[in-house]
Amino acid sequence: MIEHSLITPPPELFAEWLAEAKRLHPRESTGFIAGEVAKLAYRAGADQELEACCEWLQGFAPCEAQALRSGLHRGKRAFEAPPLFFSLH
Repeated sequence: MIEHSLITPPPELFAEWLAEAKRLHPRESTGFIAGEVAKLAYRAGADQELEACCEWLQGFAPCEAQALRSGLHRGKRAFEAPPLFFSLH
């Protein structure tokens, strides 16, 4: 089994992202599909970072952690948008 760094997604996850992008956009070009995969990777990385912050909050301020976690998740999803360069096709 190949070991992966924390920043590199495993091949199985990349395959899921690729399949999802192709399913959602079956008639698009390879370049477009690559952009969609990049968006999914960006979102997964942002989700992973948010979860790490929430875990840190749990240790730092356990009494307020759940309310803070909920607020962070709501706030992230409300303004979620990938960087501009992912939107250029």
